[in-house]
Amino acid sequence: MTSETRRHIVNFVWFQAIWLLAILFQYEYLWLVGLLLFAFFIFSDDPRCDGILILGVIIVGLVVDGALTLSGVFTFTTPNYGLVIPWWLLALWAGFAGTLRHSLGYFRNHFWVSVAGGAIFGPVSYAAGARLGAVEFEMGMTTTMLILSPIWAIIFPFAVWLSKRAESVWSETSNTSSAKQGDS
Repeated sequence: MTSETRRHIVNFVWFQAIWLLAILFQYEYLWLVGLLLFAFFIFSDDPRCDGILILGVIIVGLVVDGALTLSGVFTFTTPNYGLVIPWWLLALWAGFAGTLRHSLGYFRNHFWVSVAGGAIFGPVSYAAGARLGAVEFEMGMTTTMLILSPIWAIIFPFAVWLSKRAESVWSETSNTSSAKQGDS
């Protein structure tokens, strides 16, 4: 097993830990989720790029899940503390973003696989969350899955694109900074 494969496995397990803590305990262990997110940046090969990506994906999650909540598709029983969606759900989006350049990196060069994967696994994740009591589907399971599938067929490839864009923008910025320092 290569070191890259090991890093991908660790990243995948890291996200599953965040997912379980957020879904099963919502706010009770949010501090631990925060520590896991902090640890991600300590071990990241490019924390600035990952930070930009995570911020972008959190905004996407806030908009999408916020719209689904406001439209009555989702109901959360935990408090949202000033947001449309709970803070633990934003932490979950941050964890998801932390996989895009790492354990989910395969999808970066496979657009149609990312469309299909998003259409299937995005809704499956929400269904699992509903079964564990983190969210309620006011329109029922089937209708909610039919709503989520096309949304995630767009969100996941978009998030993958964001990961590639964050790398290209950050590498351009880093190269420009390096060139300016070299001119000094």
